[in-house]
Amino acid sequence: MLLVAGCAGTKPAADAVEPSQALPPAVAAPLPVAAPTLESMRVVGAAAATGDLTAIDRLDRIRAELYRDVGTENRAKNLANLKLMRAALFEVGKGVKGADENDPAFKALVYAHSLPTMKGFVPYAFGVAAAKGHQPSLSLLLNHSQHNILRSTATFALVPSAKAGNEQAINFLIGVIENDKAKPLWHGASQGLVEAAGKGNKRAEQALLKYQAYEKSREKAD
Repeated sequence: MLLVAGCAGTKPAADAVEPSQALPPAVAAPLPVAAPTLESMRVVGAAAATGDLTAIDRLDRIRAELYRDVGTENRAKNLANLKLMRAALFEVGKGVKGADENDPAFKALVYAHSLPTMKGFVPYAFGVAAAKGHQPSLSLLLNHSQHNILRSTATFALVPSAKAGNEQAINFLIGVIENDKAKPLWHGASQGLVEAAGKGNKRAEQALLKYQAYEKSREKAD
């Protein structure tokens, strides 16, 4: 204890503090944050499907954590992360129930698509909604270049709609295979044309035959 001299002797200084009292209070270690699961991601997606845009923001924060320090060469981790993101986005796409652009879930997807970091994930959910018959979602994918969606992304997102028999989606995928510059997308496009070809769609049949011939030529070249 510090002592201060005075005319009446010595006394403790008013602001004297014991050394042990000068230490800052101990700070508890932060609790570990639970890793996202498919179920927890579905919960976030279901909240976003109600039109809750804060759920979209939360999903974007989860995305940032999932992909932190994950390089493109880590295929297994990237696929696992994509599965988690799609679990959430499937719920949003599934939640689109209206027929126009005012549906809360669709508005949430449009908001998510406006975020640069989410742009690559959201077309999958548009595809889910389009396969249910939601025309605005379908239009976004068909007119992909106007909405900053890659043709490759739109191709895969339209496969469910084509399988469901949507003529616009079927014609889009046929167009992909008819385009010789889009050969890397032919396999994906072909996945959506099997049903149409089986129901007698001649253009779909021809597109599949063209793709099959291309694959056989590649096998011979190897």
